Amino acid sequence: MSKMKIIQVNKFLYPKGGADQYCLTLIDKLPQSEINIIPYGMADNKNITSSWNKYFSENIDYYNLKNVWKIVSRFIWNTEAAAKFGQLLDKTQANLIHVHNIYHQLSPSILVEAKKRKIPVIMTLHDYKLICPNYLMFTHGKHCEKCLQGTYLACIKNNCYYSYPRSALAALESFLHNKVWHVYRDNIDLFISPSQYLKTKMVSGGWAENKITVLINPAPIYFPQLDGERLLYLGRLSIEKGVDILLRALKLT
Repeated sequence: MSKMKIIQVNKFLYPKGGADQYCLTLIDKLPQSEINIIPYGMADNKNITSSWNKYFSENIDYYNLKNVWKIVSRFIWNTEAAAKFGQLLDKTQANLIHVHNIYHQLSPSILVEAKKRKIPVIMTLHDYKLICPNYLMFTHGKHCEKCLQGTYLACIKNNCYYSYPRSALAALESFLHNKVWHVYRDNIDLFISPSQYLKTKMVSGGWAENKITVLINPAPIYFPQLDGERLLYLGRLSIEKGVDILLRALKLT
């Protein structure tokens, strides 16, 4: 009996953040005796070792590129990634595609290649990107839901990327992908949400409830031994994580 072939897709194939680590954990922990895991992402010398790296998309650093048209075009629709991903699909004859963080660098152009070949696609939601152009539903120190049922103009008005050109580009990206082309809606068969809260917000934003299932992120089995006066926080030290609120709350206990 041949192994099931699953392509795990994430733009970064090294532990840059939580979504990246989650994808890498799946690649490492899924039973290799039963499943043939094939990674796909951007080329980078920090990536995990892979025999499939010749199919990886060109590395894109949006902070360093000088060609504005290249920035805009690949941000919206990366044809180079789509072409290479299509080649990988033809080579591997994969049974399933599991995508994670593909926004901006890879773009949803790769989803269309899977649809052409009638390969089912699931997507794990690691953030609010499909309902909020800046990923966070949080801007300038405050919770925000202005784009949840809107046209994404609030992203520009509120300068949610702290740069009006970048905010405008993110708003355009979300508008084209979600309101005009419906590229995620039409090319993804199932969304995995790590929380009921995120699923509820997705449904409030117009996404089909029956296409979203909740699967709580796993946690390590072993934790450091702590006494009763300590609290362990796992996550990035960034403002949207609310670590400052946690520290202020601890002072009240």
